[in-house]
Order: sequence, then structure tokens, then C-alpha cells
Amino acid sequence: MNVKLIQDLAKSVVLTKFMDKTIMSIIKIKTNVIEEQNNATHLTGRLGILLLIAIGVYVIWSMYQQVKKKVEEMTLDQVAALADCEDLGIAKYDIFVSYCSKDYESSDWIEKLINQFEKWNYTVCFDKRDFVPGKHVLTNIGNAIYNSRRTIAIVSADYLKSNWCNRVEFVWAYDRKIRKKLPDNSFLVIMYKKCKIADIWKRKTFLDWSDKTEQKHYFWVKLKNWTHKVEPLKPKQD
Repeated sequence: MNVKLIQDLAKSVVLTKFMDKTIMSIIKIKTNVIEEQNNATHLTGRLGILLLIAIGVYVIWSMYQQVKKKVEEMTLDQVAALADCEDLGIAKYDIFVSYCSKDYESSDWIEKLINQFEKWNYTVCFDKRDFVPGKHVLTNIGNAIYNSRRTIAIVSADYLKSNWCNRVEFVWAYDRKIRKKLPDNSFLVIMYKKCKIADIWKRKTFLDWSDKTEQKHYFWVKLKNWTHKVEPLKPKQD
């Protein structure tokens, strides 16, 4: 697992919480500065203001260095805990679908794919519907990955350019598969549009929707076979 990727994830959460704390510190400093300004009728008062600001900057810088050190030592599980991700232990979803919003907006294919899974009676975690408003993005992503039995990455050039898709969702889901020793069918890559993928995936069988030479019928057959290797969480209602 690339340490820098873990750090990038951690920084997004840690620094957000860090800024929440420092905002209050800045407000206090600003309040004190205003009070000093009201009393600053001579040089001593102005020097007091500058000293107060310097102390505030030093305190915030020291806090940042402490946060930075913690980030450098974090694992993905610690990032998940920090982001208040809830690993329920029992899967809430059958499949989490990771995709790029540009691909979703340019076509209704991804929505049709999700609808097909649900027709097969599989519960899908779909960000536009299931991510909780007001929660940190990483919290929602972590909850989706930890509480879904399988993840599908719908890959394109735009997907690979996206930090949220390629550097967060893809890395997090694949890392979890490796560390938890999940079966191979717990993570699937679908090449939605032609793009250059990592060598590791060239050695694995992935589904290629972008292949114009392959009949689309075979794509859906393969996808159905992959999906039905695991029974859905909810039994089919007669």
C-alpha cells in the first residue's frame, strides 16, 4: 500500500478537524487584537498587538506540526476511525458502485447498470441516493466500502484522473480486499471507456464495455455470472 495515498486520505480528515479547532483559536486571537486596538493609543499597544499575533501564529504552527506527524504514522483503518466510519461487521449492501460523476452525467448507462443489479435483487450502495448529507465525504466512502460485500469500479480516463475515484475509492476498496484477504470476486473492474489501466489489472480478468469487437450480450452474461456467485443479502420476494 502506497504510504502517500494513506497520508492524502488522512490529511483530508485530520486537517478538516484541525481547522475546526484553530478557527476558535483565531477567533480568540482576533477578539484580543480588537481589544488591544481599542487601547492602542501609543507604541506599546501596537507592539502588544504584534506580539499577540506572533504567539497565535506560533501556536497554530505547532499544532499543525503535531497533526502532520500523526498523519505520517496513520494506517487506512486509523483514517477510517478518524473519519467516524462505521464498520457494522454485517454487510448492509451487496455492492458498492464506484464511478466518475462525468461518466454518469454523460450517459444513463451507469444508472441502467445499477437498476440491473437491483432487478437481480442485489442491494446497491449508490452515492447519489445513499450517502448521508452533512457527513464528511471520506466518512460516506468509508462506510460504503466497509459495509458492502463487494465493490465495482467503473473505470475510464476521467475516473483515473479523479482523486476521489482513483486515489480514494479504488485504493481503499482494493487495499481492504488485500488486507482482509477477501475472495477475488469481491472486487471487479469494468472498463467503461478505453483508458490505460495499471499493470496489476492487466493480469486480471476485467469486464470491458468499451470493447467494440465484443458482443454486448456476452458482457451482460459475464456480469450476471460474477454477480450471482454470491447470493443477495435479501431473499427474493415471491
